[in-house]
Amino acid sequence: MGWGRVSVRDLTLLLVAIAAGSVLLTAQVEIPNSGGRAAAAVRTEHAPRLDGTLNDPIWQTAPPIADFRQREPLETSPPTERTEVRMLYDARHIYFGIHCYDKSAADIVATQLRRDLSMDLDDNFAIMIDPTLTHRNGYIFEVNPLGTQRDGEIIEEQAPQNDSIVDPSWDGLWTSAAKITSDGWTATVSIPFSTLNFRGGSEVSWGLNFRRFIRRKNEEDVWSGYRRIFGFWRVSQAGRLQGLKGIESGPLLVIKPYALAGAQAFSGQPWSALHSAGGDIKYGLASNLIAVGTINTDFSDADVDQQQF
Repeated sequence: MGWGRVSVRDLTLLLVAIAAGSVLLTAQVEIPNSGGRAAAAVRTEHAPRLDGTLNDPIWQTAPPIADFRQREPLETSPPTERTEVRMLYDARHIYFGIHCYDKSAADIVATQLRRDLSMDLDDNFAIMIDPTLTHRNGYIFEVNPLGTQRDGEIIEEQAPQNDSIVDPSWDGLWTSAAKITSDGWTATVSIPFSTLNFRGGSEVSWGLNFRRFIRRKNEEDVWSGYRRIFGFWRVSQAGRLQGLKGIESGPLLVIKPYALAGAQAFSGQPWSALHSAGGDIKYGLASNLIAVGTINTDFSDADVDQQQF
């Protein structure tokens, strides 16, 4: 084809070629869908070793979940560091084995040792579970490279205060351990079903999500719902954990006693003792029904309108 005269046929072929190239370019830069994620846990007859490492061979029986995407700073881009999560469960617990790879392990940030305080200045990993599949309510379990715990619940997808990912007024019963290694850091988490309060059955599905934060890079990697407009507390954007068979949440019994003591004296009067005691009790009547009682309530520590049913 010369440039002096262009036939209708040549022009048509040229336009088709340009259109095909545009389609190819569009396909190459297409942003992946953040929804519809699904995962499965492997049933085991005995608990894995929960020492903060993944050295127990039983962890290798569970397939790794590794398809994370950045939420920050480069939305939908692949993470700069690889993350793998393996899940096991038995009749009473679900177990998470977490490997946060890091090409510069010496730069991992881990300082927080106190439970339920902010881990925003540390590297950390969080698990979100919606055990009743409401797509509105859930629990978050967070751990840093020292094994320090932080947990909380999400109510009706309400945004947490103080730029946090959780409302820490809820305290669950669970165990965690972590260890910094030569190739990053690892953690093991065990959550009793009795902590989660869900309806059992022959086969159960939960809402599920994971979030890793790399402090020195201000990088947030999320498994599902990694669009910037979604916070980690957006339960409706979670993936799904499928195929949990023959499990029940089990009996829930939480007792929170308190005792206060002190003394006071007024001018010209002897000292007098001050004392008070009481407590709160939560008991699971069924997997989806909790009875709550209180004796001489300490209103300074009372949670108002934060119970999940």
